[in-house]
Amino acid sequence: MWALAAICLIVAATLVITSLKKTGTEITISFPEGHGLKHGDRVRYRGIEVGEVEKVALAANMRGIDVTVLLAPEAENLAREGTRFWIVRPEISLTSVKGLDTAVSGKFIAVSPGDPNASFQTGFAGLSQAPADEWAERGLSIVLRSEESHGLAPGAPVLWRGLKVGQVLSVDLAFDTRFVDIHAKIDQKYVPLVRENSKFWVNKGLGIDAGLTGFKFEAESLETIARGGISFTTPRTEREFNAPSSGQVFTLYAEAQKKWLELKETASLVNVQVPPMTVLRFVWKEKSLGFARTKERRVCGAVHSVARHRIEVICPADLLDSQDRALPDTWSVTIVDPSQNGRI
Repeated sequence: MWALAAICLIVAATLVITSLKKTGTEITISFPEGHGLKHGDRVRYRGIEVGEVEKVALAANMRGIDVTVLLAPEAENLAREGTRFWIVRPEISLTSVKGLDTAVSGKFIAVSPGDPNASFQTGFAGLSQAPADEWAERGLSIVLRSEESHGLAPGAPVLWRGLKVGQVLSVDLAFDTRFVDIHAKIDQKYVPLVRENSKFWVNKGLGIDAGLTGFKFEAESLETIARGGISFTTPRTEREFNAPSSGQVFTLYAEAQKKWLELKETASLVNVQVPPMTVLRFVWKEKSLGFARTKERRVCGAVHSVARHRIEVICPADLLDSQDRALPDTWSVTIVDPSQNGRI
């Protein structure tokens, strides 16, 4: 009986210890500063909790802090090489307001996962701030080399005709310290716009032109004024330039040349020749209640081919008011040419 009781006691103690023991993957993250991080603070990924801070202590070299984190079992893939961690805290700048929820719920550690197929790792160097490409998808990484930084900062937009198609990731000195290397990333959907002959220049955030009639201000977005910005274009030439490889170096010019801004044919997102767009004026007759009426509509279309007695155009499919209505037998098509102040 005593032996049976001892066995039952051992089994019960084992079950209690096992149930009380926290399961998960333990990792250590080294940060330059703690920013008030403490035991019990959470680790979050895309708004959900994936771990908890177990311990916060000074590093052995007294130059930072070591944070011990217990990752949840379902988040064990975060313990991979390339995963990045940073402390989220309230930040207010000219371009954005971030982390205000931490003023109420407390600070937390955010994470950006690395490759799930990378090697397992338990020691990480935390970032001092959120990376510029925190939510960036796949794309093309390039290096823009300049003689100075031109006031560019991580997060500055890369623009194509004023539309943001990428962003600056970091600004560092080149290895020989003679130039400044701006590392940028182009979003995946806009990668076809970049070719080996692409031209990049610094986008002036604020311009002032003083004349006899007064001052004229030209300003871009608030983000461009605060962080700077980069614009680029890719001339379309008879020679077919190859797509750049990841990490290719381009020259970053201080300003755009006039001929770049006046380009009529540039790189396209598709691999087909896009016909020139123009305004098409369609006129046809319709019968309603026995009365014939003339209808007209102007749309933006493209001229595909022009022959002596035949013209082929590309126009929207919903040209008529109703898709159920039969197409008219006779069309009168006029190509409006605004540049000549008349019609062809």
